[in-house]
Amino acid sequence: MKIGKITIDRYLYDNDLETLREFYKSIEIVPLRVEHLYHTDAFEIIGDSPMFDETKEGDIAPEYIVIVTYNEDGPNDYRLERK
Repeated sequence: MKIGKITIDRYLYDNDLETLREFYKSIEIVPLRVEHLYHTDAFEIIGDSPMFDETKEGDIAPEYIVIVTYNEDGPNDYRLERK
């Protein structure tokens, strides 16, 4: 399995939902758990994606940083970097 954890700031849900949709499609994530973190006002998503590193059963899901590159027309590239 390729399990990982990403955290998405609430700002994107409120202001740039289309970018978020494109990002989720680009990394082909299948959410396994989604949780709103009150103390940071962000959403933590644990899921399976071919973009994540291989994990073994029982491993803690590694964390990834979401990197969105924009051009004059809007977002054009999405990357994940392991923390």
